[in-house]
Amino acid sequence: MPFVYKEKQGVIVRLSFFLIVALLAIFGCWRLYQSLPGVGDPPDPKPDGTFWQNFWTTDVVYQVLVDTQIPLVEIPIKIRPVDIATITFGIILVLCMAYLSFRQQRISEFLIDTESEMRKVSWPTTTEVRDSSFVVVVVIIALGVYLYGLDLILNKIFHIFF
Repeated sequence: MPFVYKEKQGVIVRLSFFLIVALLAIFGCWRLYQSLPGVGDPPDPKPDGTFWQNFWTTDVVYQVLVDTQIPLVEIPIKIRPVDIATITFGIILVLCMAYLSFRQQRISEFLIDTESEMRKVSWPTTTEVRDSSFVVVVVIIALGVYLYGLDLILNKIFHIFF
């Protein structure tokens, strides 16, 4: 049975941490994929470049391995070695984040302590939030009207004298 550090504690915050980091990892992999040369169409081969330039311009990297469509919606799917490499990198990154959020002792302790402190917070009631929000909106509107009037007055004064 795999060991999970303090399995029953900090479940909500550790899961939230993992989901946020996983979404960031997915976004990072998508950005990595978009930054690869020739993602849309393979570039023209240039045999006189460096090894990596020649590698990215070969047909092997951009060769379509699977060419199919999703039934009913007819969305084309083309899978290439570049796609597989990016997805593999993303899976490895997400698994590392899962390890850090559920099995790493220092991070788990921090997240467990965070959740326990959040449970101690005295959260306001709906009425208190509504009343406080109303006060904030009224003060912002009053300050906006005051600054607008002050701006008009100062603008007229400067136009008269300058």
